[in-house]
Amino acid sequence: IKDALSARWPAHQDAFESGFSKLAGELSALDVEILAIVSTNSDQPVLFSHPVYQYLQARYGIRGRSVHWEPDAMPTEEQWKELEGLLKDHPARWMLWEAKPDPEIAARLERLGLGSAVVSPCGNVPREGDLLSVFRQNVEAIRRVFGPRTEG
Repeated sequence: IKDALSARWPAHQDAFESGFSKLAGELSALDVEILAIVSTNSDQPVLFSHPVYQYLQARYGIRGRSVHWEPDAMPTEEQWKELEGLLKDHPARWMLWEAKPDPEIAARLERLGLGSAVVSPCGNVPREGDLLSVFRQNVEAIRRVFGPRTEG
């Protein structure tokens, strides 16, 4: 994109380079931070609410398994039974979601011992903030999931 913009508006090439360098540095810092967080507890199994987290799983070595649930649609009883079976082989304590799950879904997950954390792939323009602010929120969610376990 930077190269295409520079070719289209060569007079602004320095500004495009500068912006790109700044963005690349910020993204690299977030990547390093996530690597450090996950590495402290990399054997922890997690669940993904949707099969969109393969990139995260591959990059950071996360032990994850996916279901195919929507945050605003209550899973069927069959899906809940499948989840209980999955938890026997993959004893996760967290489920990562694209968006905040319905409170009723989150409450039922809690009864199964699962917390919910939003790690947004940011596929659309965020309602608030920008791409980097969403990614920073994702880092904090990942910190909760992979940080030290606390009872409470």
